[in-house]
Amino acid sequence: MTYEQVMHQWPRVEATLLALLAEGSHLQDSRKRRA
Repeated sequence: MTYEQVMHQWPRVEATLLALLAEGSHLQDSRKRRA
């Protein structure tokens, strides 16, 4: 992938990463509450 392609697709990549991070921290929170 060229730099231009990465920059063009970055908003979608960033959104995906943020969603995964939010999901991961949410799962950790629910695990702590259950314990």
